Amino acid sequence: MKLSRRNLQEITLGQLIFYLGIYLWDSHIGVLLCTILGTIALFIAIISHIVEWVERSKVPRWYFYFIWISTACPYLILIFMRLIDQTL
Repeated sequence: MKLSRRNLQEITLGQLIFYLGIYLWDSHIGVLLCTILGTIALFIAIISHIVEWVERSKVPRWYFYFIWISTACPYLILIFMRLIDQTL
């Protein structure tokens, strides 16, 4: 299976909408969920890159893009919403 650039953009947009919706529904749950899922995705990305560095596997390149997108989206929403909360 090969993901195109458009598919990655749709995945990114879907994750941003999901995290933003959770954050707007309840900010405490949103902060908790964004922090936990972002950290889990970060550790998965780090471990995946270490394993890939030690022994090359047949994991497709889009997997690494997906993991880094899954790491960045929750943190982007956290930063964005914290900036908005401070200005209000």
